[in-house]
Amino acid sequence: LWNIYSVLNNYFRREFNVDLNTDQKLRHVMKNLSKHHVPKKSDIIPTEKVRELLEFHLDDDIPDELSCKVWTALMYFGLLRNNESFEIQVKHIEYSKKTGTL
Repeated sequence: LWNIYSVLNNYFRREFNVDLNTDQKLRHVMKNLSKHHVPKKSDIIPTEKVRELLEFHLDDDIPDELSCKVWTALMYFGLLRNNESFEIQVKHIEYSKKTGTL
C-alpha cells in the first residue's frame, strides 16, 4: 500500500506540483489501513547458489541445459521481464567453445 502511495505521490509532485504528504487526512487513512499489515518476504536464493548452478550443474553441451542456464541467469539478475522469458527457445541460443561466449 505504501509503495503505491509513494508512486502516486511522486507522480503528483512531478505533474501537478502537489505533495500528498501534506494532506493529514490522507496520511491518517493510510496509517489506519496499514497498521495491522504484516510484511511477508519470500525466500531468496543466494547469488552463490545461482552461480554454483550455472557453473557446475548445467552442461553447455546439452541444449536444454544451456537454455535453462541462460534463462536462469537472465531472470535472476533482472535482465529480462517475465513475459519475455517464456519466449526463449533452444534455437535462439548458441555457445561457442572456441570463444567461450553465448
